[in-house]
Amino acid sequence: MTDIFGSAAVKRFPQETLPAALSDSDTRAFLSDVGFPCVTGRLLELDTTDLQHTGLHPVAEPFGKPDETDSTYFYLGSWQGARLLLNGRDGRVLQDGWSGIEDELAGSSLAQFVAMVRLYFWWRASWWSIEDTESDLRHWLNLIDPQAYETQGWQRVFEDYNFDDRV
Repeated sequence: MTDIFGSAAVKRFPQETLPAALSDSDTRAFLSDVGFPCVTGRLLELDTTDLQHTGLHPVAEPFGKPDETDSTYFYLGSWQGARLLLNGRDGRVLQDGWSGIEDELAGSSLAQFVAMVRLYFWWRASWWSIEDTESDLRHWLNLIDPQAYETQGWQRVFEDYNFDDRV
């Protein structure tokens, strides 16, 4: 991941600094062993720079629905005009709908979301013709996380939507 985002942008969180409410063991391992890209202005209006300095903090009423409190959600940043949230119980990455996208799933796990973002960034920034490789990228994203790939959030990245930071 550091080859794409740079070593200064990848933040690793030691296990002892992670909140107890973040109970998904795979997510805890990913954050401490691999880390998370704390970036902005790279692509898809992804801004996770605050996480570099503040760490993971819970979000109250993440979707404006107080009845959905069976888990603790942590703020990762913003993505496509919506808050990007981490479900502490199962490790899913969700967007809160402020962007108008109704599908909340951004990644079935934190590792899958980061892999998809990294692959998409590599594809957009490469010297290869994006038209020639788009079908390959779509195939790879679908292999990484078929459920997230089918959502509006991921399908929109291939449309003519005018992201402010489109590479």
